[in-house]
Amino acid sequence: MTLHLAAALDGAGWHPAAWRAEGASPDALFTAAYWTYLVQEAERGLLDFVTFEDTIRLRTCPGDEVTGPLDAMLLATATAPLTSRIGLVPAAGSGDAAAGLAALDRAGP
Repeated sequence: MTLHLAAALDGAGWHPAAWRAEGASPDALFTAAYWTYLVQEAERGLLDFVTFEDTIRLRTCPGDEVTGPLDAMLLATATAPLTSRIGLVPAAGSGDAAAGLAALDRAGP
């Protein structure tokens, strides 16, 4: 049996108020450099793959969270050329998958 290790990347963390933690940089959540750093850190940690959630949604109630992250396919496309062995798994709706995967294929090594 083979065991695979992965990380689900989601903003500043899974807690809705993680962006408010000491040392957090909420503005960085909307930059490719932030996500590239996370993916490269996971790769250095010998993880097999990371996932990017495509969580753009309407807010149902006011809350203390960052919403509107970068598109999952966009993140995978931006980070793919800067990694060498880690798998990238963008979780996206089927309507966006074909165009996003085509762009990801062109961006790879």
